[in-house]
Amino acid sequence: MGKSTKDKEYQRYVSSIGIVLLDTLVERKNKEKKIETLLTNWSLTTLGCLLLGCIYGYYTFSSQNVQNKLDGMASNILLFVFIGILAVCLSQIKLVKKKLEKAEDEFDALRFEVIERSEELWDTKERWKNREKVYELMKNEYDVNLFHK
Repeated sequence: MGKSTKDKEYQRYVSSIGIVLLDTLVERKNKEKKIETLLTNWSLTTLGCLLLGCIYGYYTFSSQNVQNKLDGMASNILLFVFIGILAVCLSQIKLVKKKLEKAEDEFDALRFEVIERSEELWDTKERWKNREKVYELMKNEYDVNLFHK
């Protein structure tokens, strides 16, 4: 998944402060992607649970009249289990969305800091010339855009 600190190509083009900042930026981007995957998984689980609950309810209560349907729903334990699982899934989605927003905010704040401190990170003329290479590398390898805020 991630490269070790020794393997990262951008290190020779950046000051020591820049290496730490870019490494942290890559870590935060990876954390954000992991949380996005978790949100997708919980969303799919919720949809699957909802679908199964609807199918179960349809086949269980479709042949009954209205009064029997209401009585059957009130006494059906499995239906309450589906509702409970659905509630847990929805609460997990809400929790993971909050985590994702926090991870995005942390990532963006650090990315803005890297962009604003570019003169400090590329402190020599040689490093400043190679800044574009680092930007391209970060965009292509790690999906981190440093070209603009």
